[in-house]
Amino acid sequence: MANEDYYHRIIGKVIQGPEYHKSKLKDRAIIEKLYGPLIVQVMHKVSSKYSVVVAAALVKCALIYGEKKTLEFCDKLKDQSFDGQNDPARLLWHFLLNSKSFGKKNEVTKKTYLKTVHAARAFCEGRTLSELRISNSDFFEWEPGFIVPPLEVKTNNPYKPPEEEPDSVPAESKKPAIPLPRVPKKWNPEPRFLIKDIPPGQNADTCACGTSASVFYKDGTPRCGRCYLGDIGITPEQASELIK
Repeated sequence: MANEDYYHRIIGKVIQGPEYHKSKLKDRAIIEKLYGPLIVQVMHKVSSKYSVVVAAALVKCALIYGEKKTLEFCDKLKDQSFDGQNDPARLLWHFLLNSKSFGKKNEVTKKTYLKTVHAARAFCEGRTLSELRISNSDFFEWEPGFIVPPLEVKTNNPYKPPEEEPDSVPAESKKPAIPLPRVPKKWNPEPRFLIKDIPPGQNADTCACGTSASVFYKDGTPRCGRCYLGDIGITPEQASELIK
């Protein structure tokens, strides 16, 4: 009976995320149907002595980073098999061990949830942490019908929140590289090819706006980077962030 109660409380928090609101019975039924087996796996790995939001956050983590990596994090937390002082699992374990329920209940719950997000996200991305902080975002927001959104949305890229910048970076990512704008895959157009036949009167190197062209449409029309991004649905504000 205790495990059943724990299971249903996890379902409620998987729906709610870090913010408290009452969940409907029909929504709980949908979550149980879609993700029930995963919730059970996480539930058996995460001690019920911790706040239920820890397990709920890790369920959402598994939906974005995969079960294998998430359950590995759960095992580290459960067995206290940490890799040094800056292991994200160790920092979360230390926080949960020493946290006190001071303040309003909803605020304490939200803090615990978002610190779990910060630790699990770092672990799944292969990073260590100098300190455990409150993440400024959940793993993702549910789409209608409790569907997990596309990867570009659920990882909150192309703009990584400042709070989520790595405290330590994997060695391979430290190699100097030319920064390039990160365009989500869902915006990627069909491949464009440079052809020799340019429409009469059209300068092959100049966009219609008068800026030097950087891409060409199949009919040979030259476009600058900013106009090209506009063509594929990126707003001027987003383009300003991508092209600086």
